[in-house]
Amino acid sequence: MQLYTQQAIQVISDSERKKEKVNEEMGDLKSKLEELKAFRVEKSKKIKECFKEYDDAKPKLEKSVEKISRVINEDEKMVEDYRLININSRNKIAKETIISEESKLEELNKFYTKTTKEIEELTKVLEDLKKKKEKDEKQVNEIMANLQVTDTQGLQDEKQKFGIELLQLKVC
Repeated sequence: MQLYTQQAIQVISDSERKKEKVNEEMGDLKSKLEELKAFRVEKSKKIKECFKEYDDAKPKLEKSVEKISRVINEDEKMVEDYRLININSRNKIAKETIISEESKLEELNKFYTKTTKEIEELTKVLEDLKKKKEKDEKQVNEIMANLQVTDTQGLQDEKQKFGIELLQLKVC
């Protein structure tokens, strides 16, 4: 029995060593668990602080986004208004130019019509004057022919005689 007792004591002592070893390991695990719990509590506090900061910042962010959207919309409206003003201004200038050019065209058409009529009238007057000139030249030529032959023959002879004397006097 003593053998059983010694074996039992050995088993008990091995068990106690194992128990002590387990208790040591458990102590280490408990301290690690405590550290982890403390770490968790600290991180939970930081997470709560972050959530609080997030909750505080979220309305500010929403206001900023709303303000930026409003500014962008105002800017887009201003750009569109400027574009429309620019287009309207160009349209107004174009209309004024068209009216001015139409007025000039009307004046040119009136001038063209007037000058065309004047040219036609002056062409008729020119033709009439040419006919009158031809008629008058014919008449002058007939008169000159008659004058040279009959009435002025004596005077022309005298003119010729005096012309010869004048030349002789110039030569001397």
